[in-house]
Amino acid sequence: MLLFSFTVEAQTHSNCSCAHYYPTQAQTPDWIGIDKVTDTLYVSSGSSQCSGLKSIDERRSALEARKALTKLLKTEIEIKEENKLFSSNSISNLQFNSTAKITSDQLLKNAKIFERWVDKNNCVVYAGVTINHTDIQKAQAQKKQEAQSKLSAKNNCIKSTGSQAGEVKSLLTAKFIQNGFNITDSACDVYYHVKNSIVKSSQNKVFTRLQLEIITHTNKRLWQDHYQGKGISFSKRSTQQLLQIANEDSISLLIEDIIKLKDTPVN
Repeated sequence: MLLFSFTVEAQTHSNCSCAHYYPTQAQTPDWIGIDKVTDTLYVSSGSSQCSGLKSIDERRSALEARKALTKLLKTEIEIKEENKLFSSNSISNLQFNSTAKITSDQLLKNAKIFERWVDKNNCVVYAGVTINHTDIQKAQAQKKQEAQSKLSAKNNCIKSTGSQAGEVKSLLTAKFIQNGFNITDSACDVYYHVKNSIVKSSQNKVFTRLQLEIITHTNKRLWQDHYQGKGISFSKRSTQQLLQIANEDSISLLIEDIIKLKDTPVN
C-alpha cells in the first residue's frame, strides 16, 4: 500500500512541469491562501496555474498576490477611514474614497514577494507578498504632501472688480468649489484677480470681457488671460438677463483653464 501511494505521488509530480522550480522548498507554508495583518506587516498571497515557464508563472502568481494585497489594503484602510469618519464626522465621501484609492493602488511599489512555493499535486505556483506599515505611512505622508502642494488645495482668494463684481465672484466661487478648489477670504496663498467689463451692449446682445490674473502670495504670476462672453437673444430679454448669460459664458471658458491648472504645484 505504501509503495502504491509513493508511485501515484511520484507520477503526479512528474506530470507537473513546474515541480522542479524550487527543489528545496519546505512543506506547505502557513501563508498560502491567508490574509494576515500584524502590528508591523500586511501579508497576502496569490497563485497561478503552472505553464511550465518559470518566469511567466512567477510573474502571474506575483500579479495575483499583489491583487490580493490591494484588496486587503483597501479593506483595512476603508475600515480605518470609516472609524475616523464615525468619530470626527468631518470627512467627505470624496476625500474618503481618494484616501482608500491612494493606499491600495499607488503604494504597492513598496510591496515585496517574500517567498514562492509550488503545489506539485495540483500544479499551482504560489507567491507570498508583504508590505510593512511604515512604508505605507511614509508613502501616505508623501502623497498628502503632494496633494497639499497643488493649486486647488491652497487658500485661494477671488478678488473681483468691474461690472457686476459681486455676481461674478459668486459664480466663480461656486464653480471653483464644484471643481475641488479650496476657496477662502483670508490667509490667502493664491489670489485670483478678476475684472469684468462690458464691451458692447445693444437691444438683443451683450458682449463682455473677463480678465484673469493668478498671483501667489509671494507675487509670482501663475496665469494670465482674458475670456470673451456673449449674451444673445432673439426674444424679449432684458439687458440684465443678457449680461448674466454673457457672464456665465465667459466664466465657463475661464473654468476650463482653471481645471487644467488645478494640480499645478505651488510652493
